[in-house]
Amino acid sequence: MSAELRLWPAAVGLWVASALALSSVVPPFAIAGGPWVVAGLVIAVPSLRAVMRRHSHLLPSLALVALVFAAGALNVVVRVAPLESSLLPEPGTSVIVEAVLDTDPRVVQGSVAGIMRGPPRVVSTVTGTRLTWPRGSVEARLPMRLWTPIDSAALLPGTRITGRATVQPGDPAAGNALTLTMRTTPTVLDEPPVWQRVAGTLREGLRAAVADIPGEGAALLPGIVLGDTSTVPDSVATDMRTAGLSHLTAVSGANVSIVLGAALAVASVLRVRGRWRALVALLALLGFLVLVRPSPSVVRATAMGGVVVLALVAGGKRRGSPALAGAVLVLLLVDPWLSTSLGFALSAAATAGLLLLAPVLRRWLTEHLPQIPAGLSEALSVTIAAQVATAPLLVLMGASVGLGSVPANLMAEVVVAPATVLGVIATLLSPVAPALAHAIAIPAAACAQWIVDVAHVVATSAALLLPWPSGTPGALFMGAVMGGVATGVRYRRRLAAVVWALPRAPVACVVAIAVVGVIAIPRAASSAWPPPHWRAVACDVGQGDALVIRVDDDTAIVVDAGPRPDAIDRCLRDLSISRVAALVLTHFHADHVEGVPGVLRGRSVATVLVSPLAEPPEEAERVMRWCSEAQVPVEVGHAGDVRRAGNVTWRLLWPARLIRGEGSDPNNASLAAYVDADGVRLLLSGDIEPAAQAGLMAAVGDLPVDVLKVAHHGSRRQNPRFAAWTHARLAIISVGADNDYGHPAPETLTALSALGIPLLRTDQSGDIAVVLNSEGIGLLGSRS
Repeated sequence: MSAELRLWPAAVGLWVASALALSSVVPPFAIAGGPWVVAGLVIAVPSLRAVMRRHSHLLPSLALVALVFAAGALNVVVRVAPLESSLLPEPGTSVIVEAVLDTDPRVVQGSVAGIMRGPPRVVSTVTGTRLTWPRGSVEARLPMRLWTPIDSAALLPGTRITGRATVQPGDPAAGNALTLTMRTTPTVLDEPPVWQRVAGTLREGLRAAVADIPGEGAALLPGIVLGDTSTVPDSVATDMRTAGLSHLTAVSGANVSIVLGAALAVASVLRVRGRWRALVALLALLGFLVLVRPSPSVVRATAMGGVVVLALVAGGKRRGSPALAGAVLVLLLVDPWLSTSLGFALSAAATAGLLLLAPVLRRWLTEHLPQIPAGLSEALSVTIAAQVATAPLLVLMGASVGLGSVPANLMAEVVVAPATVLGVIATLLSPVAPALAHAIAIPAAACAQWIVDVAHVVATSAALLLPWPSGTPGALFMGAVMGGVATGVRYRRRLAAVVWALPRAPVACVVAIAVVGVIAIPRAASSAWPPPHWRAVACDVGQGDALVIRVDDDTAIVVDAGPRPDAIDRCLRDLSISRVAALVLTHFHADHVEGVPGVLRGRSVATVLVSPLAEPPEEAERVMRWCSEAQVPVEVGHAGDVRRAGNVTWRLLWPARLIRGEGSDPNNASLAAYVDADGVRLLLSGDIEPAAQAGLMAAVGDLPVDVLKVAHHGSRRQNPRFAAWTHARLAIISVGADNDYGHPAPETLTALSALGIPLLRTDQSGDIAVVLNSEGIGLLGSRS
């Protein structure tokens, strides 16, 4: 085995042993003892002993792998055992906790629970030092996750706090002994160390420097420079993931490499030589580590970035490959939970691609395409190598296979280095020269805005996304495709000789079948949704409502937006909707309006129509703010309003009056609409309850309906005559799987069944399309 690969069997062995031990599939002690059992068999069985004598040169490597394999499993045992101790308090116990914050508190928006979004909370990773409860106490350093109120968001890492908390189960396999929830703000016992306060001041300085700069690039810049993603909009994060640029939304090995490269460049200008250059690089690395916080992901990125710089400075893959294996060994011994982290696997894979594959690609480009400039060849080789090395893992995580990810990374790479360097300079200057820091942050934010624009263009271009199965099957398929390509390149001469010896027709057929199998069939399968001749689609947005009525190929009317922006945005993208003729919000409950930012994301919205009852006021204010920021007009809908868009006509039937005190006032004030969608008549009943249903029937009279959107997610609060009054031929229930409300109610399902009305539910069928074709009107689920 070559010298540069000698450490890799040990690194892989440690990785596998740690992952198996943490997975609990195989008992850790069995993993630790396995290599020694094998060794005993080799010694005891003559035939195995003879085999090993013939391959005695492998014994040192095998012994090292066995030792590391056992050490990895034992390391997990030693590290996890304290987290599973029976001495810890039971879930539900109220404890007094003393702890030290390990990370910056992260603000998490409250979850949508029916009518309201809960208040935002803060989650932090802490090291608990003392737990006290009525029946016991523990003094030990235990990693824990801590939830606190929003006013604790300004606490800095290193702060020692105390307070009363409720114990929830932890996850020892993820390195978390307990989860604690505090209802009140913790008390500060000790301030953080000076270096953490300095880092906090600098980080806040960069946020202040970009605060007045318009555009989403300014919000992204702290994420690129410092890993501070608190200001990154959800829409930007989604576009970055889709475009294959998510590694830029936080500190990665690339940032570390850029900072180290800049430090070494300055050292060269100052004529620093020899080991002093290493010292400069080390000081720059430590300073950057403090600035961006030494969280596990940043430590991982620092190690991988340091490996790349070492390879570039000290001699390519001969030094880089053993350094990467050594970094993997050290990191897994220090933090065995990295063995089950996809982030760690992505970092290692990307670094390996840069060290092993990029030089090969660069040589090939130089030899076969000499007309390409050297700088572009370097950028192409690095980008393609990183994309290829990480592709199976990205597919495993459910990411799209983007044909645009390589050009997107190439276009983004041009500005990553200046954005990082300028951002770091602005950060360092912010405490002493805030005006100068702001001036330097302006071009840095412009670079970040370029990345935002590239991500948005790629993410919204469906043609650049190659349909691909996600999860384990997709990852295995991707690995098989890449393995086949690599084998073909490696043995291209022999393969070419075989191909040229074959008749041309069969070769052409094989190539055509391969193209169809890898590209055409998946794309055709993906284009099966939405089905032809669709008139409306009830989007699967979880426990909430969102329905899309087709106006033309790229335009629709959207009725309600569901509880999550990403869910309605995904549904509209699947339907290729880029323009919204009207967004109708039946009422202001969170499960109908919290998805509004997803509708507004990257689309032109002509108007927003809302219920006359602005309750709950908090949700109504949020909707008004979102619309104001997007410069979309808001109108109040009234019974009798008639509107038209293309071949779609709709008339508001309710509320003819506001009903108070007979159930939920906002539900009974829902906008109910009668829609003629190019030949299909739909009754969209919002969440109206029995009193409003009775009022609607009295006000309207007979009404022929093809498709009924069942009110209030099919709850039991239905007027017994309402469904029969509609004479509906089909029904749709928009509802979330395993919801806490018992929706849809069994009695509602029984009533619809007794009337002979076929129905589909979004929790079972996914997105539900209303189609009109030669066979009539029908419903088709995306999971059918």
